[in-house]
Amino acid sequence: MSDHAKLSPSKRSRWALCPGSIREEAQYPDTGSGPAAADGTHSHTLLEKCILRACNTDFFVGTTLSDHEGTFVVDTDRAARVQLALDYIEKRKAEHFGFCRVITETRVDPEHLLGRSDMSGTVDVQILGGDTIELIDYKDGMGVVKAEDNLQ
Repeated sequence: MSDHAKLSPSKRSRWALCPGSIREEAQYPDTGSGPAAADGTHSHTLLEKCILRACNTDFFVGTTLSDHEGTFVVDTDRAARVQLALDYIEKRKAEHFGFCRVITETRVDPEHLLGRSDMSGTVDVQILGGDTIELIDYKDGMGVVKAEDNLQ
């Protein structure tokens, strides 16, 4: 099993319906990410870099970036998809008149709230402004992910 939390949100669709899958999965070695997950990770990497540098994705088009899934060249298609997320974040910042904080790729662990250490995860983007905390679970890549009725 990977270093993912046993009860991570990304695996909730499995463990919520079949709690025994946690124990069973632990018996097998982690085979690594599939092509769709690796592609999504690359887009998350681009999103994070753009947020940290406060730049648009066109700054990175044609460059080679790397993450734990390997290296990749930022093409115009990926840049356009990630730019949609950046545009949304900029819109939300404007709604707060710039008085907000944008945090990317933050590890969260609700252990102190729930008394258990197996439910940690990573928040892709947080927007903190006024009395609002917005958490963004960025989805991008090869397949369609629907937000409605998504157990994650």
